[in-house]
Amino acid sequence: MVSENSSVDSGMLRVLVADDDPIQRSLISARLLRLNGLTVEAEDGVAAWALLSSQTFDMAIVDLGMPNLDGFGLIQCMRDHPRTRYMPVIVMTSRHDRDAIEGAMQAGASSFLVKPIAWSTFEHHVGFLLRLVRTSKDSRATSQKTIAAHRARETVLGNLCGEALGSINWILDEVEQIRRLPMPGDSAPFLLQRLTQIADECRLSRTRATTGRDGIAALSERIVASDRKERLDTIVNGAIDVHAALAQSRKLRTEITLPPGDTWVACDGDAVQMALAHLLENAIRHSADGDKVCVGARIYPDGLLAIEITDRGEGVHPDVLARSIAPMAWSGEGRRSSERIGLGLVLSKAIAEAHAGTLEVRSMPGQGTTALLVLPPERVTNIVDQG
Repeated sequence: MVSENSSVDSGMLRVLVADDDPIQRSLISARLLRLNGLTVEAEDGVAAWALLSSQTFDMAIVDLGMPNLDGFGLIQCMRDHPRTRYMPVIVMTSRHDRDAIEGAMQAGASSFLVKPIAWSTFEHHVGFLLRLVRTSKDSRATSQKTIAAHRARETVLGNLCGEALGSINWILDEVEQIRRLPMPGDSAPFLLQRLTQIADECRLSRTRATTGRDGIAALSERIVASDRKERLDTIVNGAIDVHAALAQSRKLRTEITLPPGDTWVACDGDAVQMALAHLLENAIRHSADGDKVCVGARIYPDGLLAIEITDRGEGVHPDVLARSIAPMAWSGEGRRSSERIGLGLVLSKAIAEAHAGTLEVRSMPGQGTTALLVLPPERVTNIVDQG
C-alpha cells in the first residue's frame, strides 16, 4: 500500500483499488504504476469507504461483487458525499449481464471493465482517464487561481470604497461644524459658498463610492482557490517567519501546537500563509512587550481544520470588529481615520472563503483576541503513524 505522503511528494495521481481478490489488486497496482498512478488497496467496500472518507484520491477502481459492502453500495456512498461526489469511478465485474453494468452506471460509475481484464485495453482506457483527470485538475487550478486573484482585488477595492466613505462622511461632519461657527461679516458669504461647494463635492463622491462598493460586493463570489496539497506545518511556520523580526523586536514568544502526524491541506499555500501572516501581525501588534502569541491547529472529528491565533492584548470592540470583517457592508458613518480598519482581516476572510472556509474573530476590550481560520474536511488529510 502506498502512503499519501508518497503521492503528495511525487505529484502522482492516487487511485483507490477496491477488490476482494488480493492477486487482482496487485496486478492492477503494477499496471497503474506504469501509468504514473499510485495505488491504495482495499479488500472490500467497507474498507474502501473508510479510506475514501479520510484520504484524498483522484480516481477509484471498484469491483462490483465485494463482500460487506458491494460496489453498487460503495458508489452510492461516494456520490452522496461532497468529498467524492465527482470522483471518476471505474467498475469491474466478472458478470457479462447488461443489467449489472447498467446498474453501476445508474449508480454513478464513470466507465467499466469486464473480468478477466485485457491489460492492453486496461492501459489504454485507464491511462486515458488518468491523463484526463490530470489535465482537468491543472486546468481547474489555473482557472480557480485566476478567479481567486480577481476575488482578492474586488475585496481590496470594496474595502477602499468603505474607507473612502468614512473619510467623506467625516469631512461632511466637519463642514457642518464649521458652518455653525461665527464668521467675520465681510467674508461670511464667501466662506459659506466654499463650504457648500465642498459639501456638494463630498456628497457626489459619497454616491460614487457607495455605487462602487455595492457593485463590487455584487460581483464577489465564493470560489475554490486551488487543489494543490500543501503541508500544514510549512504553511504555519512560513507565516510565523514573515513576522519573526517584529515578534523579536517586541520580545514576544510564539507557541505553536499542531495536530499529531502529517497534515496536508488542498489549498493555495501562499494565499493561506498570507492570511495567517495578517492575523499573526494583528496579534503581535496588539500584544504587550514580552507577552506570547499562541498559534494552534486542530482537526475536529468531522474533519474540519481550525487554525487559531490568540493574543492577550488590548482587544477590539465588537462594533469595530464587525466592520473590519465585513467592510463592504459598512457605510463608514462619521468615523475618523484613526478609528477605521485596514485590509488585513478582510483579506484573510476573502482567502478563507476562497477555499470554502470561514474566518471567525472573537474579541473584547481588555480580553485579547482569537482569530479562527476554518477549512472544510474535503481539503484536509491527516496521516498518523500507527507504528
